[in-house]
Amino acid sequence: MFRYILLGIVCILLIIVMILYPASREIGTGIAILFLSILNLEAGFRIYTEGPLRKMIRRSTDNYIKSLSTGIFSTALLNSSSLVSVLVISFLSSGLITLKAGIGIIFGANLGTTFTAWLIALFGLNFNISVLAMPMIVFGVLFILQKVKNIKGTGFILLGLGFLFLGIYYLKTGFDNIHYEFSLVSNRNLNFWVLLGLTGIGIAMTIILQSSAASLAVILTALATNQIAYTEALALAIGTNVGTTFTAIIGSLASTSAGKKLALGHLIFNLITGFVALIFINQLKYLVDLVSTFIYIGPNDYTLKLALFHTIFNLLGILIMTPWLDPFVRMLEKLVREKEEEVIKVKYLNKSILEHPQSTIHALLKETEHLLDHTFEIIAHGLNTHRKDILQVNKVSVLLEKSREPIAIDMDEAYLKKVKYLYSKIIKYASLAQQKNLTKDELESITNIKYANRLLVEVIKDLNEFRKNLNEYLYDENQPVREVYDKFRKRILKIVKELFINIIHYPYQFDAILAKEKFRGDFQLDTINKNIKHQRYKIDLLDSEINQFITELITKKLISSRMASSIFNDSVFTTRICSNLLTALELMYTEINEYDIEEEQEIRG
Repeated sequence: MFRYILLGIVCILLIIVMILYPASREIGTGIAILFLSILNLEAGFRIYTEGPLRKMIRRSTDNYIKSLSTGIFSTALLNSSSLVSVLVISFLSSGLITLKAGIGIIFGANLGTTFTAWLIALFGLNFNISVLAMPMIVFGVLFILQKVKNIKGTGFILLGLGFLFLGIYYLKTGFDNIHYEFSLVSNRNLNFWVLLGLTGIGIAMTIILQSSAASLAVILTALATNQIAYTEALALAIGTNVGTTFTAIIGSLASTSAGKKLALGHLIFNLITGFVALIFINQLKYLVDLVSTFIYIGPNDYTLKLALFHTIFNLLGILIMTPWLDPFVRMLEKLVREKEEEVIKVKYLNKSILEHPQSTIHALLKETEHLLDHTFEIIAHGLNTHRKDILQVNKVSVLLEKSREPIAIDMDEAYLKKVKYLYSKIIKYASLAQQKNLTKDELESITNIKYANRLLVEVIKDLNEFRKNLNEYLYDENQPVREVYDKFRKRILKIVKELFINIIHYPYQFDAILAKEKFRGDFQLDTINKNIKHQRYKIDLLDSEINQFITELITKKLISSRMASSIFNDSVFTTRICSNLLTALELMYTEINEYDIEEEQEIRG
């Protein structure tokens, strides 16, 4: 409701301003058209670079220079550092890139966003390019109506460029009509506090417009028409740099802690860069004048000087922060911690259960099932599938086709929140129970439960390593490689679906008493044993099949040696994940003493 009230107030204020100051209509129109420009350029470049951009960002994790370069070129291409920031947050949350690589991309994005200022200063203001705006818009609309993806993308780009130059034309017209009746140039001494206030205005402008590119276009146009002074424009430009982090912060609110760390890093980096630029603004102006003489920028060509200033102070920020990159990443890790209340708590373990061996073993088994249920969630999301789909879709091949997009999950965060605490409590109570006067069978049962829990933890850690290559090669252009990683997913999901779900979800989540009684019979335990043996046989077959398949692909030169190495390594991870899952289930459900099964039946009956 508040949002709509605020919108109404803004509309009324705009109407009043347009009535009192007719020239503001052109300025308002120019800003609105600039919005359309940014939206269409983003839409066009999304279509045009969807595959290559995803691939570029995935492969930028090798080193810092690659990450930095990816940030520069992807932002210059997409014309939006905010869009790149949101994309990087999603990739980081889904485990595609590390926090260090994400920070490198963000640093580069700040430099890449200066491309917009150069584009506007060189072409939008120095030439009457508005005459080309109409043809660009006409052809843009024509291309958008086509079904071919690349033509449609070209249409959005043409439309975006047409609107960009048309918007600048209206802004120039509006500012020219104002003349000196309503000049924004300050007559006061531009001391530090005045410059700080102007920086704040730049921040507010970018937050309101939700685009540093649009804010820079307004500033450059106002500067070109002498509505603001050169130094004022510099301070405003510094503000737009800080304000652009707002979109990334909003995008991180629904993200994992990794996304929040990246957004915070973006904000801190831009604040430091902006503060340094503001402190040394006069020195940077001198440096701009010096560089301008070497690249043939005229002494009074302030729009190009502003674009150069924008580039220099962002480059300066990168040079300042790069030597401190590792400490900076560690600081972010410390600043954004897990909330204690978000950690999953134990359900069945307490001091009273230690009084009776049978109740202790039963509670440990139930708590392990609790941990196993959260392990199921992590495995499902780690393989880019949803739990409900695993439960509802009968064929794994159909399930794989439904799961073609990466799911945002921070494996380390998921382990800390949903497994680590439970695991530590299970081990603690199991160790305390083993100090009691227990029979040999009781000690063996508790040992089995401890070992099963350790295997589940190893499954999550192996899946974390496996997922790094999974999210790279599952969406690779090389079809044979995609097929191999689908085979890996299929084998793990088969075990999860045929054994994991039958054991955990049918007896404990369905209300049918008959299903519960049927599950715990000797026949069902025997069936589980047979299924486990069958799954082990399938794992061995997969190993043999993958080895043969890789040899064939290498011989035919269908994959690179790097791909082959990754596949062999991930084949080991897949085998270990499957084997540990099966062993954990075996320990929990086929080697627990019969008295525990009978007790379970009595409790349920």
